[in-house]
Amino acid sequence: MVLADLTAGLPALLGLVWLKDLATVLFFLFFVGVIVLLVVRGKAHYEPQSRIPLEDDVVEPREVR
Repeated sequence: MVLADLTAGLPALLGLVWLKDLATVLFFLFFVGVIVLLVVRGKAHYEPQSRIPLEDDVVEPREVR
């Protein structure tokens, strides 16, 4: 129990409390960056709808003589 009490205050004694905050911020920035990257790459790989004409738009071929 004494060891747990000593190690709990160790980051504060060493002045490393800011390191925990920095790690949290970097984690969330990385997480958001991955999501943005997936969304951007997903849009880049999006294939537009086919340009094949509908049946009503098809022009009948002319006979060649």
